[in-house]
Amino acid sequence: MTTFSLEGYLARIGWDGRREPTRATLESVLRAHMTTVPFENLDVLLGRGIRIDLDSIYGKLVTARRGGYCFEHGTLLREALQRLGFQPLAHAARVIQLRPRSEAPLTHMFLTVQMEGKRLVLDPGFGGHAPRVPVPLTGEEVREGDDVHRMVQQGGDWALEARIPQG
Repeated sequence: MTTFSLEGYLARIGWDGRREPTRATLESVLRAHMTTVPFENLDVLLGRGIRIDLDSIYGKLVTARRGGYCFEHGTLLREALQRLGFQPLAHAARVIQLRPRSEAPLTHMFLTVQMEGKRLVLDPGFGGHAPRVPVPLTGEEVREGDDVHRMVQQGGDWALEARIPQG
């Protein structure tokens, strides 16, 4: 039995919009989540274990008002979106920013939501310049402030590319 409360989660992210599975809802919940719940890996640095069951994640990110890493963010947002009527899917990914793909393990989590004939990528737990809006899995660019993101195919894989003011 989970302690997840949609009311508690929405209060945590400061969101009080219409509760219907629309593109506007998806975009505003993602943005609210990413601007309110920080990326944090303090438990790893302190040598503590990280629990990724929903009860533990809710307790840490919502009740204790802390941040978390990608699996925590993705699991929490996935549950909230399901309760809002979306059908998000969770995926594992590689972060290959500083190493070859062959050396990068599947240690990242992101979500997709099918909507309006497109599959949209949501990456709530990457931190920094991660897209705060859903990114279509089509190559189409999306802009959030000065940042521009797109998903591109590289061989048989998809990669998230970012153009940010620093380069």
